[in-house]
Amino acid sequence: MLHRYFTYPGVLRRMRQGPLGAEMDAIASDLERAGYTRLSARRYLSLMASFSRFARRAGRLRARTIDRALVERFLRRTSWSADTTSVARSALGHVLRYLALQYPQPVHLPAAARRD
Repeated sequence: MLHRYFTYPGVLRRMRQGPLGAEMDAIASDLERAGYTRLSARRYLSLMASFSRFARRAGRLRARTIDRALVERFLRRTSWSADTTSVARSALGHVLRYLALQYPQPVHLPAAARRD
């Protein structure tokens, strides 16, 4: 699905680096289904890929290890305009929602609630 937005092999390789790499085609499909324009989807996907490479450098090797705290760290460490930061926050919110659906966290009930 990424090939609909990016054509150069080097760009496609870069887009698939980091813990989100294997998820990027599915995320691109989600953006298309949600009705994002080609330009908006490209911008979101580029920001997501930058975040994925950041996550890898931070030691997160699997998508399921990505959390809101890491997203906030990424957003604080970048020196973007307010507009780009806002778009990145929206794009990464999409990533967090996508990951929550793909890798639901088990519900841990307190010991008192488990008693029958």
